[in-house]
Amino acid sequence: MPRTKVIATLVLGSQGITFTPLAVPSNRTQESLLHIIRDIVRSLLRIVTGHTGASL
Repeated sequence: MPRTKVIATLVLGSQGITFTPLAVPSNRTQESLLHIIRDIVRSLLRIVTGHTGASL
Protein backbone atom coordinates (compact mmCIF):
# COMPACT_ATOMS: atom_id res chain seq x y z
CA MET A 1 0.00 0.00 0.00
CA PRO A 2 2.79 2.55 0.67
CA ARG A 3 4.09 2.27 -2.91
CA THR A 4 0.61 2.64 -4.33
CA LYS A 5 -0.07 5.75 -2.25
CA VAL A 6 3.15 7.44 -3.33
CA ILE A 7 2.67 6.67 -7.02
CA ALA A 8 -0.97 7.75 -6.95
CA THR A 9 -0.08 10.95 -5.12
CA LEU A 10 2.59 11.84 -7.68
CA VAL A 11 0.88 10.76 -10.90
CA LEU A 12 -2.74 11.57 -10.12
CA GLY A 13 -1.81 14.67 -8.12
CA SER A 14 0.18 16.04 -11.05
CA GLN A 15 -3.06 15.94 -13.03
CA GLY A 16 -5.13 17.57 -10.27
CA ILE A 17 -6.88 14.32 -9.37
CA THR A 18 -7.48 13.43 -5.73
CA PHE A 19 -7.94 9.89 -4.47
CA THR A 20 -8.81 7.99 -1.34
CA PRO A 21 -6.78 4.83 -0.73
CA LEU A 22 -8.69 1.79 0.42
CA ALA A 23 -6.64 -0.96 2.04
CA VAL A 24 -7.63 -4.54 1.36
CA PRO A 25 -6.51 -7.25 3.79
CA SER A 26 -3.81 -9.46 2.33
CA ASN A 27 -1.30 -12.09 3.38
CA ARG A 28 1.39 -10.67 1.10
CA THR A 29 4.54 -9.20 2.61
CA GLN A 30 5.19 -5.47 2.40
CA GLU A 31 7.22 -4.33 -0.60
CA SER A 32 10.85 -3.39 -0.10
CA LEU A 33 12.02 0.19 0.18
CA LEU A 34 14.07 -0.35 -3.00
CA HIS A 35 10.92 -1.08 -5.02
CA ILE A 36 9.19 1.97 -3.58
CA ILE A 37 12.11 4.29 -4.38
CA ARG A 38 12.48 2.80 -7.88
CA ASP A 39 8.85 3.47 -8.67
CA ILE A 40 9.00 7.00 -7.23
CA VAL A 41 11.86 7.77 -9.60
CA ARG A 42 9.98 6.21 -12.52
CA SER A 43 6.86 8.22 -11.69
CA LEU A 44 8.82 11.47 -11.49
CA LEU A 45 10.53 10.63 -14.80
CA ARG A 46 7.11 10.10 -16.38
CA ILE A 47 5.76 13.38 -15.02
CA VAL A 48 8.79 15.44 -16.07
CA THR A 49 9.59 13.90 -19.48
CA GLY A 50 6.40 12.14 -20.52
CA HIS A 51 8.38 8.91 -21.01
CA THR A 52 8.19 5.84 -18.80
CA GLY A 53 11.88 4.99 -18.98
CA ALA A 54 11.16 1.47 -20.23
CA SER A 55 13.38 2.01 -23.26
CA LEU A 56 16.43 3.01 -21.18
